[in-house]
Amino acid sequence: MAALALLTSVGALGMVALEGMSVPDALYFAVVTLSTVGYGDVAPHTRSGSGGTSTAADAVFITLSGYLVVIGESEPLRQLAREAVGE
Repeated sequence: MAALALLTSVGALGMVALEGMSVPDALYFAVVTLSTVGYGDVAPHTRSGSGGTSTAADAVFITLSGYLVVIGESEPLRQLAREAVGE
């Protein structure tokens, strides 16, 4: 979870630097975007802001995918699956 907090913080700081957003607006934008809600009320206006947003969203997707792999490979989950199929 620390990785997601770090990505959110870096994304917000990137929007402050690239788009000139206020810190609260940038944090709001980062959380809404990276949680894939994307209301559309705050959006990047430059190419660099759009690129940074895409990069941050990709990084969150990769991070969450890694978490899911770790969870899926856990022994308690494997045991539960074996019990479900009757092994």
